[in-house]
Amino acid sequence: MKNLCKLVDKKSEVLCQIPDSVYAMTASFKDVFLSSPDEGIIYKYSNGELLKWCSNIPGVHGIDGTADLIFCESADLHFFHLRIFDRMFTNLTGNIGRQAIGSIKSDRTIPHPRINGLHCHLKSGTIFFAVPERHAVFSLWRDGGIIVAAGEDLKEGFSIGTNGSGLLSHPSDIETDRDVMFISDAGNHVIREFFIDKKCYGRMLGQPMEDGLVDGVSFNAKLKNPTDLHSHNNILYFIDDYKYIRASIIKSFTVNTLYQDPFRIEALTTDFDGNVYFIQSRPDVESRIPS
Repeated sequence: MKNLCKLVDKKSEVLCQIPDSVYAMTASFKDVFLSSPDEGIIYKYSNGELLKWCSNIPGVHGIDGTADLIFCESADLHFFHLRIFDRMFTNLTGNIGRQAIGSIKSDRTIPHPRINGLHCHLKSGTIFFAVPERHAVFSLWRDGGIIVAAGEDLKEGFSIGTNGSGLLSHPSDIETDRDVMFISDAGNHVIREFFIDKKCYGRMLGQPMEDGLVDGVSFNAKLKNPTDLHSHNNILYFIDDYKYIRASIIKSFTVNTLYQDPFRIEALTTDFDGNVYFIQSRPDVESRIPS
């Protein structure tokens, strides 16, 4: 069973039960969207109600609610955007509002990727996404072109590098804030700051290749397996070791642990007001979601 939860005063508040197949989530303004790859459905949680917002979308993995658009990556490795209209949708089916904006051919640049992080950089209109198995962050431009933005394709390690070539290990997620991209370099147990225009790395949260759960400033902190990065009002929220919600003040790169879950946290997002939502997985409890 899975629950959609909200973090309130460092405690979890269960909002509703969600299908076990839900994989990822995002928020746009005050609504939360959840994707189910197996069902081909995007759910919408709004005003205390969980609805089927859009269906017939195969294998949605990456999903991002930046501004008034949601960007999705489907099982056939095509990218789409779905415009969020200013009204409630219940079971919006077919290809309505669906537009292909780029694709990755399985026989060339990125064969059969599993995209864990997906984010649209509003300033440039570029979509960035992380592919852990290829140890790199890629960018999809408006013309459909795909290039390596950070790391080196199929080369794992840790280094600073130049022109974005510093090595990464299983980057699990990314987030952008103005001209900066934060990369969850999970295999190296750090979160790295990356300047998009300059194509170079900056500060680092955690100690490279040393895992742990220690709060502190920059190198004094320790991370285990950071993922699901989301920023709001100069605070970077993330999941660590699938059990902890931690937050870092972006200006000082000071990390604090906000919450420890008794089960497993699978995804996290923040809405326009800075509310933190997350998916809690409880494999020991049978789901009672009506079919």
